[in-house]
Amino acid sequence: YAGPDYCTTGMIDTALQFIHKNKTDPFFLYYATPIPHVAIQVPEEDYKEYKGKLGDKEHYLGERGYLPHPQPRAGYAAMVSHMDRNVGKIMALVEELGLEGETLIIFTSDNGPTFNGGSDSTYFKSTPFRGLKCSLWEGGIRVPLVAKWPGKIKAGSKSDLPTALWDMMPMTCPCFMYQAK
Repeated sequence: YAGPDYCTTGMIDTALQFIHKNKTDPFFLYYATPIPHVAIQVPEEDYKEYKGKLGDKEHYLGERGYLPHPQPRAGYAAMVSHMDRNVGKIMALVEELGLEGETLIIFTSDNGPTFNGGSDSTYFKSTPFRGLKCSLWEGGIRVPLVAKWPGKIKAGSKSDLPTALWDMMPMTCPCFMYQAK
């Protein structure tokens, strides 16, 4: 359940380099982190934060097609924390470079919480809705969408406007198809 390299390390390093490289020009960064996602895999330093603390009673043996994990709840929680730290690195760099007021940051997901690979959406109370990933119930298709853009989006504001992930690209890409000189 652990290897010598963790893909998100390279991904976050590349994303941060991209922001540095393009800080003086309009840019579009799509950071599609693969975590949290099964298989449950995370660096040991993240895993030890939760190891033995979440009531994992059973080792996930890999019987549902994903790699085994000795404490899947702890591993999954560690992946969420790892992802949170990586998103924090992006947000901190945007702020450090003085790009916060001109940068729209959107955080969302492609589907609801999962049910396989040792994950435990019931334990984590991952959705208040019926259904999980792969279902057409609200729990399978309704996901959070958080947007931050100081000076444009009021902090703490909410919208009840129904939208879907496929609405995002047509809305954002035309804004970034040119380079201001």
